[in-house]
Amino acid sequence: MNYKLLLTSAFIVSATIATAQDANKAFAITGDGNQDYMWMNIRQVDLGTGQVGKTIFQRSKTSYVLTDVNTKISTTESANNGDVFQSREYPTGSLVAAAAYDNRNNKLFFTPMRVGELRWVDLDIKNETPKFYTTTSPALDFGASLDEANHITRMVIAANGNGYAITNDGNHLIHFTTGKKPIITDLGNLIDNEKNNGISIHNKCTSWGGDMLADAYGKLYVISANRHVFVVDVESRIATHKGIINGLPANYTTNAAAVDADGDIVVSSANVFEGYFKVKLADLNATMIEGSD
Repeated sequence: MNYKLLLTSAFIVSATIATAQDANKAFAITGDGNQDYMWMNIRQVDLGTGQVGKTIFQRSKTSYVLTDVNTKISTTESANNGDVFQSREYPTGSLVAAAAYDNRNNKLFFTPMRVGELRWVDLDIKNETPKFYTTTSPALDFGASLDEANHITRMVIAANGNGYAITNDGNHLIHFTTGKKPIITDLGNLIDNEKNNGISIHNKCTSWGGDMLADAYGKLYVISANRHVFVVDVESRIATHKGIINGLPANYTTNAAAVDADGDIVVSSANVFEGYFKVKLADLNATMIEGSD
């Protein structure tokens, strides 16, 4: 079947990216540059060229307002104050490895690692102090926050307008609404299709990390950091192994995925700085986007 992929997704360019209404415009959460793995800056990216455009938020330089939607308490902090790498009051503190663009409400949703909160930034704010929002939920309490297995590393907004996120180990499929006060639900663990030939969505070596896309028919597409692609049925939570991406450089981890104007998948790596690659869903073959960095 020729699936129509939605132009909404999460993506790690040094951390994570999500496509916007302009099919080749995306938002990425990155470090300051190559070899910087502090995934805290929010930037705009052109998927057609792989070039970074304007910066929405930059660590230690951009002031912000972070509001807890439950308590209504806001934190306002000027640039360069406090420990931005550890503070729960810093919007992207503890680094971000999953984000998704909500084009209906023009919000970028994300989850900081080791912090059991869903956060978002209002992208309608132009040339002003960015306004971030956060909410907690028992559905995001997975136990030991330092355990890599519990980190949310894949997120997407689906055709129904709701968000989905998955932990590294695939034991928590999270559903959330995208209104002013999101409702967050843990749908449970993913289930391996019996036809996967031993390749499990839960296996750390093949299936952790990476990113997630959605199609127009309610299916989720998990692209693991180790290039494996799984199709997830949300209703049954069954994950079917589709294959492995071919044609990428050695050691190129697929930490990021988004959909471009042509309906192809664009991937990027957090470890190998050789640019962006376009992947055809039909055969999972990758070719480099010329001029990308």
